[in-house]
Amino acid sequence: MNKKIIFLLALSCFLSACEGGGKAPPPEKYSFVAEGVTFSVGDDADEVTARLGECNSSASAPSCAGEGFDEVYRYNGFRILAHRDSMGAKITEIELLSDLLPTAEGVFVGDDADKIKEIYGEGEGFSGGVEYIAEGCRLRFFITDGRVTGIKYLEGGS
Repeated sequence: MNKKIIFLLALSCFLSACEGGGKAPPPEKYSFVAEGVTFSVGDDADEVTARLGECNSSASAPSCAGEGFDEVYRYNGFRILAHRDSMGAKITEIELLSDLLPTAEGVFVGDDADKIKEIYGEGEGFSGGVEYIAEGCRLRFFITDGRVTGIKYLEGGS
């Protein structure tokens, strides 16, 4: 009898752990993968762009937020924004520009907005979409008429 109770308790714990529609726990930090390179906001922009190879275009301008320069690197389907100062260049934003590449978890620009909740769970709403936060990174999905119209990885979060 005791073996049956222990088995049923163990089975119950296992089944309750499987609930949630297959959603994985949030990552420590949201990352993006392109050309086999995994990176995120806060990473060294020089190292990432060197690993990605030649970009389609780039630009640099004095930063409007203080010292240093703001830089933009455009690749097929995404762009990287970085801030360069005397300490080097750090990625401040990654923006998916088309349906060519998904987030690491599998959401594309153009997907049905319900897919976001299926994969990421409940998020924090903001005007125009939903946001997920993991240490040092905000992952924002812009939604129009029930479709994902934009995806950005931004600095910030806890």
